[in-house]
Amino acid sequence: MARRACPGCGARPDGPIVARRCDGLALRACRECGLLFVDPAPTPAALLARYQNGYFAGASDFFSGQNYCEVRDRSIEGGNVTGYQEVAANFELRGKSVLDIGCASGALLQSLARHGPRRMVGIDIAEEPLEFGRTRYGLDLRCAPLDAAGFAAGEFDLIIMVDVIEHVTNLNDFLREAARCLASAGAIYVSTPDAGGLSAAGDRWCHLYLNYEHLHYLSRASLGHLANRHGLEAMKLWSEGYPVASMHYRFNALPRTLRLMLEPHVAIRNSLTRFRYRHAAERGQGGQLNAILRHVASA
Repeated sequence: MARRACPGCGARPDGPIVARRCDGLALRACRECGLLFVDPAPTPAALLARYQNGYFAGASDFFSGQNYCEVRDRSIEGGNVTGYQEVAANFELRGKSVLDIGCASGALLQSLARHGPRRMVGIDIAEEPLEFGRTRYGLDLRCAPLDAAGFAAGEFDLIIMVDVIEHVTNLNDFLREAARCLASAGAIYVSTPDAGGLSAAGDRWCHLYLNYEHLHYLSRASLGHLANRHGLEAMKLWSEGYPVASMHYRFNALPRTLRLMLEPHVAIRNSLTRFRYRHAAERGQGGQLNAILRHVASA
């Protein structure tokens, strides 16, 4: 469906097409807020098919060839669940109420339980991983979108959005509701693909080749602009990782020494990539954008 407005600021969608994904859909840049968005937008039926076709079982490029729930479960003990290190380093959780939006199996919440939060709730729209988490961890995991979850105003001290906001159809309704559910002194942690990486990587940008269910891509500037529309401000923004994907080893299950012997070209290419883009994240052009949002302080 052709866009009638920028999904971030509502401006006319007449900005330039800056890239084209391998699924054939174009990425357009908003002239007003800088948001990159897919234009035309995938139909609801196309998006639903992406999520239902073995999405969490490794049938798509998301955790390709691996079961998402099982991989995340194995990562809990070592504190390696995506988002854990960033949340643990930036927030005091003891006695706090935490909401994880797009929680999937709840592995991140289970990892954070060691820090003594008073209450943990997770929501997602996919029942399969939720059932895994309820059974495995005994967590309060609910199958509902944020706007239908029925949370009270100011109910949560910390709201977590790891790899979620790029999937949301209506960005403004979503962030408005998140801000409403956030306590006055609370914080929102956002982690999302960094649109700034396109500037550094060009047609090698990793997000042109995977995750075709993503609808838009945020940079530091466009996320800050979106947050301000809903009474939030970005207290901290940082980029990490590389905007170009590493080349995979065919024999990844083998010990590292054997992998290097069998596929030296992979090691060489990955080393060159890391060297070329070693400063990309410092310039806000990395692979992943992280942000801490809080309510704008009243005068």
